[in-house]
Amino acid sequence: MPFNPIEKSLASGLLAKISIPSNEGLALTFFARLQGFNYPYIEAEFPGKKLPDDFIADDWVVTVNSGIHLVSIQARVENRLSPNLFRLQILHSQHHVQGRRHQRVEAEVYLRCFSDGLDFKEWVKPLRKKVDISQTGIRFLSDGGFPLGAHIRLELYLLGPVLEKVMFEGQVLRTVAKESKVHEVSIQITEVDPQDEEKIAAFCMVQQFQNMKTKAEGFSFLKSLPTLSR
Repeated sequence: MPFNPIEKSLASGLLAKISIPSNEGLALTFFARLQGFNYPYIEAEFPGKKLPDDFIADDWVVTVNSGIHLVSIQARVENRLSPNLFRLQILHSQHHVQGRRHQRVEAEVYLRCFSDGLDFKEWVKPLRKKVDISQTGIRFLSDGGFPLGAHIRLELYLLGPVLEKVMFEGQVLRTVAKESKVHEVSIQITEVDPQDEEKIAAFCMVQQFQNMKTKAEGFSFLKSLPTLSR
């Protein structure tokens, strides 16, 4: 199998989502950093204590958002170099071009805003909101308008198996009044801790897969409906 040029572009340190079938027949999901590319092998390093201890060596699915491309790699375990580090052999890969530099998804989160000199009365506590989010910005609906160009601080709680809290600073790029008397607010992220940026990237990746799964399930349901005869 020739080495895919897209795989060559995957730099060490990229965050990857890895799905691993367990001996019980269930797929377990982990996040890892990719290291050392040497065709046809890649290395995946798992941070923290969540490790794939009970695993099947074949049929690992490694998904990487490299920016422009979303790469999916089917691999099997060649060997375990250390408790946290696995050497994988690439069996097959595919990719598609994304329209944006960073993944942008729609999701529900808890959100709170702070700003010196601005009175956000509705933001006394985090509010559950549907947002459009990426590593570079966030868009949401608000009962009140935000001054264009205003600098604000945001506190975000990402929903999932573990509630992840991230903090970042941003600037209001756009605020538009809607017919329903709410405002659509677009904020560019101007300053964020690298660890919080990684949490946002991982959240967007997981959310994209959940959205794709929901769409696929809905499509399968529609196909299963009986066709009405004329």
